[in-house]
Amino acid sequence: MSKKGVLKISGNSTPKVGQRTTYTVTEWYPGTPEENRDPAQVTWELFKKRSNGSFTTTNIKKKGDGTFTFGEVAHKHTYRLEAYLYEAEGKNSTTIEINPQPTEIPKINKVELFYADDSKGNTFSYMEKLVAKAQCVSLAGEKLLFTLWEDDSRGSGHNAQNLFVDKKEVTVGTNGTASAEFLLTKALVQKAATGEVDPKELEFYVTVEYYKDKKHSSENVDVKNPEHRPSAPKAPTPAPTKSTPSKSKGSPAAQKPPSNKETGYVDQAIDKLQELWDYLESKGIINPFRKPVTPKPEGKAKSKVNDQENAVDCGGKYCIKKGDKSELIREINIRLAGFGGNVPTDEFTDKTEKMIKQFQKDYMKVPETGKICGNVLRAIDDFSTKFDITAGWWEQLKCSCKTKGKQATSKLRGIKETNNCKGFGDSTGKGTYKSNTKDEAYHKYEYPGIHRSLLFGFKALRFYFSLQKTYSFDSFSSGYRCRFKNYTTTNHQGKAIDMQFSKGTWAIRKADKKNLKELREIRDSIFIKYLGAQNQWPAKDKFSIEPIDLLYDKKGNVRFDHTFSWIHMDVREFNSQYLEDKYFCKSLTELNGKSIVQLAKELGYGKVCECLSSFKAQKPPENKSGNCYCSKDLTEEVLVAAGVSKAKAKEYLEALNKTMTDYKIDTCLRKSHFLAQLIHESGNFNYTEELGVADTAYGGFKGRGLIQLTGKENYTNYGKYEGQDFTSTLENKMKLEKLPYSVRSAGWYWTNLKQLNENADANDLIYITRIVNGGFNGYNDRLKYFKKAYENLYSSCKDKDEKKTDEFLFKESKAYHDKRGSFAWGLWHDPDLTKKGCTKDKAKAIEGYTRFLELVDDNFSAADWYGIQKMAGFSDLVYYTQKKVKGKTVNEAHVKVLKAAEKRLKALQGK
Repeated sequence: MSKKGVLKISGNSTPKVGQRTTYTVTEWYPGTPEENRDPAQVTWELFKKRSNGSFTTTNIKKKGDGTFTFGEVAHKHTYRLEAYLYEAEGKNSTTIEINPQPTEIPKINKVELFYADDSKGNTFSYMEKLVAKAQCVSLAGEKLLFTLWEDDSRGSGHNAQNLFVDKKEVTVGTNGTASAEFLLTKALVQKAATGEVDPKELEFYVTVEYYKDKKHSSENVDVKNPEHRPSAPKAPTPAPTKSTPSKSKGSPAAQKPPSNKETGYVDQAIDKLQELWDYLESKGIINPFRKPVTPKPEGKAKSKVNDQENAVDCGGKYCIKKGDKSELIREINIRLAGFGGNVPTDEFTDKTEKMIKQFQKDYMKVPETGKICGNVLRAIDDFSTKFDITAGWWEQLKCSCKTKGKQATSKLRGIKETNNCKGFGDSTGKGTYKSNTKDEAYHKYEYPGIHRSLLFGFKALRFYFSLQKTYSFDSFSSGYRCRFKNYTTTNHQGKAIDMQFSKGTWAIRKADKKNLKELREIRDSIFIKYLGAQNQWPAKDKFSIEPIDLLYDKKGNVRFDHTFSWIHMDVREFNSQYLEDKYFCKSLTELNGKSIVQLAKELGYGKVCECLSSFKAQKPPENKSGNCYCSKDLTEEVLVAAGVSKAKAKEYLEALNKTMTDYKIDTCLRKSHFLAQLIHESGNFNYTEELGVADTAYGGFKGRGLIQLTGKENYTNYGKYEGQDFTSTLENKMKLEKLPYSVRSAGWYWTNLKQLNENADANDLIYITRIVNGGFNGYNDRLKYFKKAYENLYSSCKDKDEKKTDEFLFKESKAYHDKRGSFAWGLWHDPDLTKKGCTKDKAKAIEGYTRFLELVDDNFSAADWYGIQKMAGFSDLVYYTQKKVKGKTVNEAHVKVLKAAEKRLKALQGK
């Protein structure tokens, strides 16, 4: 049997400690079914290298999330990160050996001087204010001492004749910047008091220190003295005794060559310096006629945004604006494509400026400058995260062709070939067309994914939908369609998406004339007005909307060259340069990429990131009542999205809705849990009887119904409730296998027999599985279907509790307080035992066994739970009792549950 699961992962093997690092799955084993190639199902486990060279688990495991942040001491150790679907392999490309690197040593990168108007300066007037700014690394929240010194020696550098003028203590802001202000008139007064007036100018420098023994000086600059009077020549000053300060080991200064001015330095402000500071030396410019710079109007220099102190508005100095060109601009043009429409060019065009203004006005709620500052970047990240495409919707975008891996013939090519589609075609057909005209509308190329601008346009659509309450987005009815879907059009080979909507509680579906008015209203009032889309395909480089109408051919068949229950948007009119492979994506990771702020910093736009004009952070889209199913019936589309086939959804829909109403399974969360268990128990609604079991088993009362009702007592009690006979004959018993009782019996079991609504309200999938199954058979499968139901039901519920997610912890489950539940949690997760349905996990097995032993005492005598007496792993614990069977004495094997738990816990902890 071919291997399945994760084959290869990638990510930074030398991350900086304290920095969030993301690792991704880049390749799957060929034998992995397409439906299992879901990053959300991948377990990421971190192992630590021990002194003997072996790696053992840190018990840090994350499902569906490959992001890790290593702590400060992590740089002293080596780790191994592994990703797997089923169980860890401990070798090869499924692992990455990680050696975290220490963060940069706290240091002052540079000190710069500014005028009162926030422009850089090197020549000042005695009659103005000097602003010194220090850019720092790893010093946020720390105090720095700024000291202003007079440089009275010839040339650049610190000298014994340098004199203290003033000092300020300042706290470094979260952006790594600290600023201090000095009035230069103080230097003039001090100079006059000593009688030492420089013939032409006065020179000074600023020293900024973090530790007492670490200093960093600004460039020397000159101050024009308005009271300058020539004086008689002085006698030569004796040279000071030369003394080179020692350099702090590992400091920035230790990496520099000796300064020409490393001579006897006398500090009049603090204790004598013991180690060399980090320095910069540069001569200033003399301007004897300089006038003081006019300060900026009050209120523009500082702001506080999202609790960021020292946030500075650069006044447009560092903002990206029209005419600029870079890869950062290209990425912004992609991510904001839905704000008026744009193409992925690297130029800041008129269209870019208009796009930024619309984003500032509609999303940021700030004045429209049309320029990109730090908070535009932060707002882009805010928008992209809050209005992202969900994992459930992403699955809807994948190609649903049925012949994957098989030989098939497509209408587009007319030849028999292997279907290599894995959700997004096979990247063949480039440069071939359906006609002699090389028109993109007829291009047979299967692009490598869906165009990112198109998908970010959908994110903008979500934002604008959140501003109104009339319509709601429901699902993608079509995303990628490879040639083996056997359509004759090619737009959906990466360039188009089809979307379905509701108006209030009315789902806009089927071939119905009344749909057209609503679809046209959505098109005109949102797609065209806000996304900059065009009706049909008249112009280049625009989102295009397929015409909306309900038309029929000569035979009376509905035509599908117009849309009548969905809206189609595509990018086929983008010029070819904007349809290159690099603009298409096959995963949410490829779609979203890096944070735009992170990308900006990597591309050298650090100053832009520091410019923090404020914006009003947006809330995630509110849940519309039209998407909430607490008070309305489910639709076929919801069932399909939850994992039910279209045929079964249609067959069971009416009975399901009636059952959920009658048995008070009447909230989105209850329905999500109910569906997850039903879909697993019935094999996707394909089985309503216990498989492989004779009709005579269990006294003739074998498991029947979607949740298999078993035993005469349950058959009898349910029959009394319904007023039906389910016990007298095989024919009556088999009524439980057919509608409506196959569904209604599940409702009775759920609400009346087991009272599971309260556990659904508590969002306790672990305990519900424990009750329905007895143990944890199929837990992973149930979890998978719950995630789908959660995404398509509860995530849009008007009463959604954000604390109730689709991730579950054993300690938070009612099963944690249940002896059987705790033992079962250990048993099913035990990597050395054969129970199936849960990912094998040593830490979870230990957790279960440990909890079980906490709940029982030494006299606990129960035996044979979950068939442990038949498991090879407990053969040494077997003891026998005798009993009579048909008149014969037979030995019966048993294993004490307490002994089994103790044995397995000891074995696992000893590994």
